[in-house]
Amino acid sequence: MEELSQHSREVAKGSFWGLAGQVFFKLFSFFYVVLLARMASQEDVGLFYLALGIVSILSVFSDLGVSGAILRYIPYFEGKGEHGKIKGLVKMAYLALFATATVIMALLFWQADYVGTLYQNPRLAAVLRLLSAYILFSNFLRINTFYLQGMRDIKSSQLYQNIQNGLKLVFTVALFYIYGPSAGMIALAFILSLAGAVALSSAAIYGPVSKIKGAAAGLTRSDLNGIVSIGVMVATIQMFGVIMTSLDRTLLGYLTPPPGSETAVAVYSIATALALALSSLSWAVGSVFLPLVSRLAGKQDMEGIRSVLATAQRWCTFMTIPSAVVMMLFAGEMLGAFYGQSYASGAMAMALFTLGLAFYSISYMLFLTFIAMRMVGLELSMTLISGAFNVIMVVLLIPPFGMEGAAAAGALGFALSAFLAKHYCEKLIGFRFPPEIYKMVAAGVVTFALMFIIKAPLYSTLSALVPFGSSDPYLFKASHLAILGALMMVSVAIFATFALLLRCFRKEDVALMRSVMRKAMVPGPLIGFAEKIAVRGIAEGK
Repeated sequence: MEELSQHSREVAKGSFWGLAGQVFFKLFSFFYVVLLARMASQEDVGLFYLALGIVSILSVFSDLGVSGAILRYIPYFEGKGEHGKIKGLVKMAYLALFATATVIMALLFWQADYVGTLYQNPRLAAVLRLLSAYILFSNFLRINTFYLQGMRDIKSSQLYQNIQNGLKLVFTVALFYIYGPSAGMIALAFILSLAGAVALSSAAIYGPVSKIKGAAAGLTRSDLNGIVSIGVMVATIQMFGVIMTSLDRTLLGYLTPPPGSETAVAVYSIATALALALSSLSWAVGSVFLPLVSRLAGKQDMEGIRSVLATAQRWCTFMTIPSAVVMMLFAGEMLGAFYGQSYASGAMAMALFTLGLAFYSISYMLFLTFIAMRMVGLELSMTLISGAFNVIMVVLLIPPFGMEGAAAAGALGFALSAFLAKHYCEKLIGFRFPPEIYKMVAAGVVTFALMFIIKAPLYSTLSALVPFGSSDPYLFKASHLAILGALMMVSVAIFATFALLLRCFRKEDVALMRSVMRKAMVPGPLIGFAEKIAVRGIAEGK
């Protein structure tokens, strides 16, 4: 990685572990969702996701912005060499969260029947009571993983998130086998997995936190005032963020007539869950980008911030665009192949939601820059605007269009957030999108249009080459997946070709590619061949 700058090397190294962790995380999530879709009824799946959406909104109030303050302040204090304050911040976070989460859990447990009455669904109350523990465990796990992330231990942060995801799958299989599939068993397995991950991650960070030099009381009154004020604003920001990701399910369940509400929520939740795989790519880069920029902000290194932002955003966009094109083009085929034809009706919702996520993913690094620089007032303003807009769109679009309306509302909300982030990043930080970003977007648009035209005839041609019509159901599924995989590869190849022709790369991108291929133990001749092709896509002078 000798051609990479020091900051780019750090982003690349952390992103490698973040992406590797996200691959395992999404694999566990994929098999988990397949298990739910194939074994549980759509009514039970929809009931679980509806309850989870309600509890997720409530969990924001229990957090009080504590986890967001940790992610902002730990690297900030580290950059200033004030390590004793890190210990005080972690202890304060645990105490504050335990107190507020316990109160909100008790209120939810008490009022679960009333919530079930509002949704005209008597089964909802029992699932809400089971999931009430989510309010405590999810926030504890967030504190632990955010501490690790703030200390640049991306590998461990990913490890404990994957442990929770793996335990969720294991517990669900076990409970389904013993008691049979139901919404209650899905919820119970979910809570058990969180409890296990919290126990393991807490044991892992106890030693490092206790060994931090300096008294836990190192936080000054000024620090506390800043943390509390930022925490309150972060809590508000998180509240609207969760609203944008959970309100669609909760209102879809509320506004859809009861006989079909659980089914609508189930199909929509499965479709958007698959679409959310797109966000893992930008998260992998962002997980190390945020602590790095926080340290640069502590040193007042604005030029370094702009340099790292350009690199991270370019890499994030290159990974996001081709993936979004594939997921939009083959949404119906993917849902049908993975989860069953009863879920293929969510294809349009998945495509629309994916389009919105693509906007959000491309601008994700801009949001993280505001977070790292502690521009919470700006964050709050943008979140209030986009959150209010999303609420209005959800209320307007769900009644006439159902799940497609919910997905369109989400896409419009994500697009508005991206526009605001771009505007304020140019105005306040002096950062403009690198020209490669626009070129990659253009390559994605052309790829989508071309594949949309040739998709049907290409599918027919490939179908004639494999035993697609076999009476063997397993061979039928294998053939279908083979064709789907081939079409996806064609889409990615077309995008890569246009990206090369438009010269979307820089020298450090090729250096990164070479380094990653070496880590993956790709044979030397193949690395050399790939490098010869990639250098043709480097813009002159870059």
